Amino acid sequence: MQHSLHDFLCIVGPQHSGKSLLGSMIARSLSLSHVDLDERVLMHAEKINGTITSVRELYKTSGKEMFQQWECIAFEGIENESTKKKGPLVLSCGGGIADNQAVWTAVRRHMVIALTIDPVISWNRLGLHSATDYDPALLPAYVQGSKQPFEKFVALITKRNEIYRQGASLVLNGAQDPDILCDVSLEYIKKAVGYTI
Repeated sequence: MQHSLHDFLCIVGPQHSGKSLLGSMIARSLSLSHVDLDERVLMHAEKINGTITSVRELYKTSGKEMFQQWECIAFEGIENESTKKKGPLVLSCGGGIADNQAVWTAVRRHMVIALTIDPVISWNRLGLHSATDYDPALLPAYVQGSKQPFEKFVALITKRNEIYRQGASLVLNGAQDPDILCDVSLEYIKKAVGYTI
């Protein structure tokens, strides 16, 4: 797929793969705006529902279907913002957009860098250090109540890794050093769109 500087760059991957960090590093290196989809989702939801403290809380209280509607609204707003500015931006997407067909289809119209992550590393980054000995309050909402939360989590992250891998222009291992990930991404962007860094 051919990309131009008017596209925005989408960083995708499962939760805790390093999307927000990489997105902010790339944006800073290219002097572009960085937008976090989850932050925008919260912003839109707060306008309607009042104060929401986290994406986890919003997902838990609204449910999957409503949360995905918030993602659609937020993504549409970001696309409109980018069109009005007539310039590129870097977007760090939420970890679950692989399950939101409308947003995932829209994201794939742009340049996509995917960060895959070993499910065990993602589990550990959540503060869950063992498959059997963990604080249930730290579990993501989509595995809470499961009799086998670790197994369900591993299966979901594995599935999302594959979806992101198939839809990306560039696939990187989110467990690598962020500086290396940024350098590789910048080199790819330079070649793909002729962006001078």
